Amino acid sequence: MSDDNSGNCFSTVQVNSWTDFTAALSNQNGRWIYRGQSQDWPLETSIERSLNRWEIDLTDAPEIERQFIRDFRRRYRGKHHVLVNGDCLHCLALMQHHGAPTRLLDFGYSPYVAAKFAIDQGSKNGVAWCLNGRWCNEAVLRIVGERMARERDTDALRNDSSFEPHEHPNTQKICLS
Repeated sequence: MSDDNSGNCFSTVQVNSWTDFTAALSNQNGRWIYRGQSQDWPLETSIERSLNRWEIDLTDAPEIERQFIRDFRRRYRGKHHVLVNGDCLHCLALMQHHGAPTRLLDFGYSPYVAAKFAIDQGSKNGVAWCLNGRWCNEAVLRIVGERMARERDTDALRNDSSFEPHEHPNTQKICLS
């Protein structure tokens, strides 16, 4: 788990104790992001898992998500109402917080929070995914371009027009009702 360019794209480290876990963390160089899962499932969003469970074609996901967003925006009356209506990413994050299936996949900067989710409910088969933060940032810049990434990185510039163009480029507007 090093932050180098040696050609190793993936590695797996099995840990059987807290000591193993902290030792694996001490071998990491650079900035990492983490996700904990109580089982060794593929990295799938909650909307992908839900649609697969119901045997619904994933190509229908954008339309189903659009309906979820529209309904959530119509019903939500919390303190973030203005942000929910003006920023699709904020709306999706709040929907996910309330348990709705979304296209978002949570990662964070704390390996300890990932460990909490990995061992949640007494799981002995948990996994913690670790992604190199620099690699992720470089990939985003390659995919959406620096201007688009910087707009989303500045709170005052965040709105649907800085989110939609690169999230669903080949579909109708998802977040606008």
